Amino acid sequence: VFPKSWIIENEAEIMRIADNLNYDFDIGIERLNAVRVIDDFGTSKVVMDYADSPGAENFIEIDPSISLTATEDKHVNESSGCAGTGGTSITDSSSELFLVYEYSSSYNKCKRSFIEFDVSSLPDTIIVTDSTLTLKVDGVDGAMANKSIDIYSMDTQATTISSATTLWSAISDGTLITNDDTTITTTGTHTIDLTSGADTEIASKRSNGDGWLSLGFKMSTEDSANSSANKSIKVSPTEASGQDPQLDITYTIPVVPTVPLNLATTTG
Repeated sequence: VFPKSWIIENEAEIMRIADNLNYDFDIGIERLNAVRVIDDFGTSKVVMDYADSPGAENFIEIDPSISLTATEDKHVNESSGCAGTGGTSITDSSSELFLVYEYSSSYNKCKRSFIEFDVSSLPDTIIVTDSTLTLKVDGVDGAMANKSIDIYSMDTQATTISSATTLWSAISDGTLITNDDTTITTTGTHTIDLTSGADTEIASKRSNGDGWLSLGFKMSTEDSANSSANKSIKVSPTEASGQDPQLDITYTIPVVPTVPLNLATTTG
């Protein structure tokens, strides 16, 4: 336990350690009682102790979080229906991204998509506790009321794939992290909980040294041959003005930070 007198003497160094925390040190240092490093079932955590602050809880645990804007997004088109063997073309539009599209049987076409994020700024040893995807939805076909979407963490980085046929398959060849999601039923800004499946995938990719996360999207059930009406979700892409696709991640670091060597000491 580090007493308050030590904290005040070493405020600059503590602030440097906590550069990425959303924490107001002007108020925090004034009311802080002590800093504790605890072992939470094998995970080391820094705990800010406010036991002597009127109206405060006994202590506050801070988990870092980060918001990432998508670096790329595209949809891939299949002209032989959703049951086709692979995509026929890739579209990179600055005005619209069709997250999913199932045409009516008279057209018998289909679309899948991907959204990619740069996660290299995350530590390579983390435990992700929550992850959400926020999208600005510009259009939802009314027939989507009876449809749902699946979201995958792709095994292959989407932006490295130039073949439409390969991309079509790669979108659903990865790890299914969210299935039968019906969050998006109307236009506007929507946030999708990516579940613990995405949390595990993000942590695994960083552990393996990967600095990317490619999310693949498809209809949960693709059946354009028997569709009586078009079904689609259109979202705002990274190139458009307004709300870019955004990934929010909350995580913990399961190791004690490197201790600065130039800290003052307090006796007594």
